[in-house]
Amino acid sequence: FVAGLGLWLPSMNYDDNSAHLLLPFQLLHDGYYHLDVQTQSWGLAPWANNVLHGIATLLAGHEARAAVNLAWLILGVSGAFRLASALEAPRGAALAAAALYASLPLTGFFTTSMQVDGASAAVLMHLAAGMVSSGRTLPAATHVGLLLGLLAGLKVTNSIYVFPALVWLAWLSVKHKQPGWFLRMGVIAAMAGGASYAYSFAVTGNPLFPLFNSVFQSAYYPATDFVDPRWSTGISWTTVWDLTMHSDRYGEVYPGAWGISPIALLPALALGALNDARLRWITVWFLLSGVIVFAQMQYLRYIFQATAVLGVLGVVALHRLVVPKAFTLATILLIAGNACLLTTTSWMAHQDPWRILLAKGSSALHGIEAEMTPERVLLRRIVEKDDNACILLATPDSPYIGIAGGRAVSVNGSYDLRMAKAFKAARTDPSGGHWRSLLNSLGVSYVVTPVELDPVLRRVLGEDAFARIDQQGQVIVWAHPDPSDRVCTGTLEHDRDEAHRRLHPGDWH
Repeated sequence: FVAGLGLWLPSMNYDDNSAHLLLPFQLLHDGYYHLDVQTQSWGLAPWANNVLHGIATLLAGHEARAAVNLAWLILGVSGAFRLASALEAPRGAALAAAALYASLPLTGFFTTSMQVDGASAAVLMHLAAGMVSSGRTLPAATHVGLLLGLLAGLKVTNSIYVFPALVWLAWLSVKHKQPGWFLRMGVIAAMAGGASYAYSFAVTGNPLFPLFNSVFQSAYYPATDFVDPRWSTGISWTTVWDLTMHSDRYGEVYPGAWGISPIALLPALALGALNDARLRWITVWFLLSGVIVFAQMQYLRYIFQATAVLGVLGVVALHRLVVPKAFTLATILLIAGNACLLTTTSWMAHQDPWRILLAKGSSALHGIEAEMTPERVLLRRIVEKDDNACILLATPDSPYIGIAGGRAVSVNGSYDLRMAKAFKAARTDPSGGHWRSLLNSLGVSYVVTPVELDPVLRRVLGEDAFARIDQQGQVIVWAHPDPSDRVCTGTLEHDRDEAHRRLHPGDWH
């Protein structure tokens, strides 16, 4: 129940509104995805989860995050149960492993968001369960290929988690003299999960765009490797303790977001791995993979795949080491402790919106959304009344362009490099000339600003007769006197809809 609380909330996550929702809403509005890496530099990153959300959105006729996230949650819980059962845990212990997975604070967080680490963990648990069950025989190539393809389509770093499995499967195919099995599996995986990489290479010249651009040197991004210095604190002998007690050092979370079960189950997991070869190899597989991922960037969410699998293994090991009553008591305490930490996983959860829902019912949802993400609410109101709106979000800290479906651009420096450069130039030009040129070249019909906006921009908006037409919290909407006369086909924007530009060159109706 606790893991599913996020399903009740609107999509208020930062990355959802700035990136993940672009694909579903462009499908809903235009019937195709723009393949636009200029407005959103992560627009061609592995998109399997976004595609699933897009399908659900099209079927529902509106945003349908909860439906897809519920499916991932069920897949994760069933994967935990299946992995524990494959390791010959009795039904009660397997159910406890599934419950422990569901109780992890980040499991609950992933129901509030379109982030893919929870989905990746779910698929990896099914992959591991299948490999345990097949033992030294080759599993079905189609089954393994689809799982590996889905993992590739979800996230690039999943390659680190699946590499040991690929080595094992390659060895088995050689041992059983079936190289064709490995080839078939690889083709199926490429077909299932390779689309985003192919489109990324076709559009930018970098199949992993914007990662490793120092190697591929795409013109769409600086020729450097993507690094976030906030999460480069290094690893020390206190890291496991710090992950538990000082989780806020490893992400936009609060202390406790890792949960209490990962550190609590470590002794049982270590002893269990010593006594059982299958448990030992899976432990080594995910422990080393998790450490390698964490060594690249010390970010809590990126090791959730390892956290989830090792948690299941820890429950199986604990069941073998202690008497049933002690096992039951320990798992109940761990599950309860984890569940109490859901509110540590994000700023949104920390404000406990469920308390408001419990007091006021579902009618409070709009108020919660308006308070936490006013830009999202304002954009929805704009696009509902003006299907041809061209929106500039002059809110660099809130680049929530997702629900505008390709009709909005942001000045955020991490996602839209050209707009960020133009924004910087405009802010340093006291004459207002850069602001006016930017608005005109974009064809902007609406500008979204904070209440405390740049005085030069305020003057330009007034001189050009932009009227203040809406406000939500500390965010304002300004409208051009004739919005219908302006659309997003200005000189700065004409080449951003990559899909339309390639399919219909010269057609900018």
